[in-house]
Amino acid sequence: MRFCVLLFVAASLAFAPAPFPRPGSSEKDLKLLQGTWFGPGDLVARFERNTLSYYRGGKLVCTYRITLNASAQPKAMDLVGIGDARRRYYITYDLHGDFLKTSGNGWHEPRPAAFEGKGKGRDLELLQRTKR
Repeated sequence: MRFCVLLFVAASLAFAPAPFPRPGSSEKDLKLLQGTWFGPGDLVARFERNTLSYYRGGKLVCTYRITLNASAQPKAMDLVGIGDARRRYYITYDLHGDFLKTSGNGWHEPRPAAFEGKGKGRDLELLQRTKR
């Protein structure tokens, strides 16, 4: 009798629906990045869904498709140019509230391993989100 009950329970669990996947940290960060950010000079960065557009002086400079890996240490962002500029950048990023710090090297060059010290990138960019 116990064997039949155990067999029934095991069979019931085998056909139970799988739980919905939890949004990962990359999806959370992508959601947090949405909106307009200001950088040095007249740089404006606009995140919309999985794209990033850079503007200077109000004119569009370039647009990238972004992929995040928020579980990497440091966090990683890949930028792939859309349109004529098919450049690829491998960026590290740090997101704290309304502040975004990115570090990178030239296009198609390796991703920096740190923001400071050994392995840091050549280009450090600090962005601040506009108030909503």
